[in-house]
Amino acid sequence: MVAVERSMKKFLFRLALFVGLICILDRGLAALLQRGLDRYYGLDKQAGVLCIGHSHTMLGIDGQRLEQGLEMPVAKYAVNGANTLDRLAMVKHYIGSRPGPVRLVVYDVDDHTFTGAGLSSNSYRLFFPYLDNPDIARHIKESAGSWEECNSRRLLTLLRFNSVTLNLALRGTLRRYENFKTGQVDITALRNDIGNGRRAPIAIDQEMVNAFAETVRYIRANNALLALFCIPTVDLVNNEEKVRHERMMEIFRNYAASDKGITFLDYNPTFSHRYELFYDSVHLNKKGQQAVTDKAVEDLKRIIRSPLSQSAINKN
Repeated sequence: MVAVERSMKKFLFRLALFVGLICILDRGLAALLQRGLDRYYGLDKQAGVLCIGHSHTMLGIDGQRLEQGLEMPVAKYAVNGANTLDRLAMVKHYIGSRPGPVRLVVYDVDDHTFTGAGLSSNSYRLFFPYLDNPDIARHIKESAGSWEECNSRRLLTLLRFNSVTLNLALRGTLRRYENFKTGQVDITALRNDIGNGRRAPIAIDQEMVNAFAETVRYIRANNALLALFCIPTVDLVNNEEKVRHERMMEIFRNYAASDKGITFLDYNPTFSHRYELFYDSVHLNKKGQQAVTDKAVEDLKRIIRSPLSQSAINKN
């Protein structure tokens, strides 16, 4: 009996040691990945300019080039497929977790800003690495498919990372932020796609409209200026549903007209016909990213140097 008890104690000790080592390894590796992901998104610094968006921002804005041009820290918090609900959580995540003021938020808008279904229903999974943040946790809880999906990642933090966030964490660790897209859009194939009706229609989901309005209120309530930044897409796409496209642009113009702290920057008239700047119909290649970023430096400098920006600094 004594021998059995000793064997059981040894087993339990080894089991506890094994579990402890697993936990240490899990937390340690996750912390390293978290550091790389924070660096990639700019969450490791106090930025004066915060860029919020999805793949348009990721490929359309050169964060380092913008930072050098504006001569102030820039965070590019761009998550692939992030819809308007995701971005509300992203804005709260960044602004709410930093004591210093963000002077300007550059928010990527387009024809599908208010489109709900069909864009990226699983985009919330890319936020699992930030499950410990209350705003992100609340958003994930509202979006997740099951209770287990959330809570399993509370126990094992490495499960919070998937192939996408692992790749971004490694890029952040290596400080590789550049746009690797060097190809050019196939206009003939694009015309065929449009002719065959293969593109997602522009739609307005009231839930997204409400989330966007809440995002605008939150940003302005935190004394930050807001630039609604329409990164260009190929003119053939914009003209496919021209009436709806113009209606969307009018919504953003109205936001700007209603508040002096909001600016609408539509880069379609300048760039949408320059096909050599596009990797595909809605994303810029490396050359396009540089051209758009250089123009953004000029426009955003004027906003940052405006009396309203100085007033916001004084309030903070």
